[in-house]
Order: sequence, then C-alpha cells, then structure tokens
Amino acid sequence: MEKAILITKIVILVATAILIGWDIVVAIWGPDCSTISCILGKTWAYQHSTLPFAWGVLTGHLFWITRGKIVWMWFRIIALVALAGASTILDIVDLYDVIPILPVMIGVPLGRLLWPQSWPEGHPLMVWKG
Repeated sequence: MEKAILITKIVILVATAILIGWDIVVAIWGPDCSTISCILGKTWAYQHSTLPFAWGVLTGHLFWITRGKIVWMWFRIIALVALAGASTILDIVDLYDVIPILPVMIGVPLGRLLWPQSWPEGHPLMVWKG
C-alpha cells in the first residue's frame, strides 16, 4: 500500500511539473491564448459548463474537509454521478449557456455534501480546525 501512495505522489508531481513547464514554454514562444489557463478559461469553460462544474465539485471535495465517518457513502456517490451526468447531458445538447462561475458555485457545495473528504483524527493534515 505504501508503494501505491509513493507512485501516486510521483505521478502528481511529474504531471504538475510537465503542465507548468509546458505553460511557461507556450507563454513565451507560443501564439496568443495558447496557455492551459487561457484555453480552459476563455474557451472551454464558456463553451462547456461541465468543466467548471467538475472543477467546483473537485474544489468542494478537496478543500472542504469532513471530520469523522462518512455517512450514506453510496447515496452520495450515486447522487454525484447523476448530477455530473445531468450536467454533461445538458452541456452536450447545449440547453443552457451560462457564465462559468455558476456551475462552479453549484459544484463546490455538491463536492462537499456528496463527495466529502474525510480524514481520521490524528491525521498530520488535521492541524487546521476551520
């Protein structure tokens, strides 16, 4: 199990380094609006609201921590998948065209309520008591 954790950390660090490196390269030598943030923010986020919704869910999951036991885990997983699926279907059939902040604002509480991250007592990152 420790090996899987180590490999996951290495994958995260390598992927982050590659993305940051590529963003620097295209910011210096690439054409206008060729950086990752420009493509995601100025084009895809406005054209496909599923992307900001997914970002909001991930943000709610990662940064709004739950203490203690997760209750009704399967209900939360099914509800989260259903909402993400509904957002994707609406995005594909283009039934709504909204500014990207609205799906993010919907996704953050859903990420917290339906996909909570739970840390056991005594976890090294449980020092913040917000």
